[in-house]
Amino acid sequence: MQIPFGWAREVLLEHWVNPKPNPAKPEPPQGYLALSLFPGNTVGQGNQLYEHGLDWTGKESLAVAGLELELDIFYHIKFMHFNGYVSGLWLWPQHLKEGEYNTLFSAEGFQKSGRKWRKKGQWDTLAALLDEHIKPEVDWRAECQWQKKFIDSGRNYFDVAFGFGVEAYLPYNQLLTQADVEADDFSKAGTLLDRIIDEGFQHLLK
Repeated sequence: MQIPFGWAREVLLEHWVNPKPNPAKPEPPQGYLALSLFPGNTVGQGNQLYEHGLDWTGKESLAVAGLELELDIFYHIKFMHFNGYVSGLWLWPQHLKEGEYNTLFSAEGFQKSGRKWRKKGQWDTLAALLDEHIKPEVDWRAECQWQKKFIDSGRNYFDVAFGFGVEAYLPYNQLLTQADVEADDFSKAGTLLDRIIDEGFQHLLK
């Protein structure tokens, strides 16, 4: 679903029956529809995102349409080439080294590192930057296939965006209360999803 937010452009819908990816929350939500968006997952979106500050990243719920939806917010690094997706990293706070110096996901870090990286002499610098901020037990090179998709790829540059991932979890029982299943009428359920996006996500950064 396309959205005109400036700092995010798309909402994805996923069905959750397995444990969520957040290792700090081991309890799985059974029977949820996850609405996901990725603020700042291009350099252009990041320019608008970081102008709002990052207080919103501490939110744990989203109140909309009389509902209180559980919210997960995590870090997302997106690698692109010719505006096409190449690879990515999905990180949680516990994956990053602690300390005030860790500015990877900040306005300062974005201005410094959210940009085009040329192969000659720069890729090693980026790898060192990620090593500096990501805990050693996280094998980020394996997760993004660094060797295959970058070093051995023949590419001479790639763009990097340091953004976020946001997931709101809507229980199916709450979604179905908005639908007339017998009449095969799901228009009210669709209206609820629109409200979550328009009234919830659109004002997420405030």
